[in-house]
Formats: sequence, C-alpha cells, structure tokens
Amino acid sequence: GHYSETNLRWGMLYGPAYRLREDFQRRLSHISLLARLTGFSTTDVLDVNTPLVITLKYEIPSYAMISGNTMVFTPTLAKNIAEGRRLTDFYSAVGGKTRKYDIFIRATRAFTFTESLTFPKGYVLKKAPESVSIDGPCASFSTVAKASGRRLFFTEKLSVKKKIIPADDYP
Repeated sequence: GHYSETNLRWGMLYGPAYRLREDFQRRLSHISLLARLTGFSTTDVLDVNTPLVITLKYEIPSYAMISGNTMVFTPTLAKNIAEGRRLTDFYSAVGGKTRKYDIFIRATRAFTFTESLTFPKGYVLKKAPESVSIDGPCASFSTVAKASGRRLFFTEKLSVKKKIIPADDYP
C-alpha cells in the first residue's frame, strides 16, 4: 500500500466518527463555501488488501456562471480537493521551478479521482476540458474528460513513483 492511504485509513479508524463527515465537508469547502455534502460511503477501511475508495455525494448551488443559455464552470476535481496532510503531505515541499535539495517523502503515492457531474435540464456539454498527460521519472499526472448527454465524467490520476525525488528530477 501507499503511505497516504494508510494515513487516511488510520484517521478514519481512530478519529471520532462525527469528524469524518466534518472532514469531507471541509474538503468540499475548498471548492465552494456553498458546497453541501449530501452523503458519503467508503469501502472497508480495515481491508488493506484492496484500495480504499471514498465516494462523496454533494451539491453546489450557484456553482456555475450562467449567462443566457450558456453555463461556464470548472470541474470540481480541478480545484484540488486532495490537498491536505492526510493525503498529500508532500505538497509542502513543492513550489517554484527549481530545487537545490532532494525531496524525501514517506512512500510512493497513487491516486485516482473520478467525478460525475449532472447538468441541469436543458444544458449539454459543448466543450469538455482537454485531456492532459505528463509522465516523468518520479511522477505522472493525467486527466480525461468524457461527456454523455447531461453528464460529464472526469478522471484524474496522480502517481508519485519514488520516495526520494532527486533535485535534478524535480521539473
């Protein structure tokens, strides 16, 4: 397993149960202060032989800008809800274009985020976000967006392949 998943599992197991819902709601507040968690589920937190899957259901009133018959919005995954010490404690080491020193993290990382958005009646997607794929010696990142009727399916994958990221590989 990956350390960040273990870290998240421990937080879910040993923290007060009421805080779990609060934590998910807090993550959604990074997207919009109007975001409201309407439900959540997880796979068995104790089963370390399978990846941990967390499903959040939420609503965000007035999230999109609407002008006439056009709606403009940013997919919520693009708002980086993964940021936080339980998932991505290495973010504090990332910034700027160059580094003098190596980055040491606790473990490799592998995240897959999927999002399914349903548009209000009368709206269809005209332009999906462009797919992105970046692969390097230490990390990779990709996004894919697909539309079907009133729904947008958006996937992000992030993989940190090494525990020690040499300064030369930082870019």
